[in-house]
Amino acid sequence: MAIPQWFDLYDYDAKIERIREGVGVFKLRLELPPVRVQDIKDIELLDAGWVEEDLMPNGRRVFVNERTMLDTRSMGEALGIFFSRDELRTARAPQE
Repeated sequence: MAIPQWFDLYDYDAKIERIREGVGVFKLRLELPPVRVQDIKDIELLDAGWVEEDLMPNGRRVFVNERTMLDTRSMGEALGIFFSRDELRTARAPQE
């Protein structure tokens, strides 16, 4: 079950989905344009917990991070391989 996101990555041509794994525990699914991934080595992705789930016909890549995500900070750390700190700060969605 997908629930509201904590980061709005629309301005970076990316889409993130936070998937509930249990009470207060989430995994992330991230769809990116190829340019966001082109300089990242596979071992770096694996070390950060990211596994490629799909390569879309339009060239976009989909990754899943199965590591336990408990809060915005842990999500930001996981996303830090693809986005700068400033980009993540700007993309931080307001919480209700």
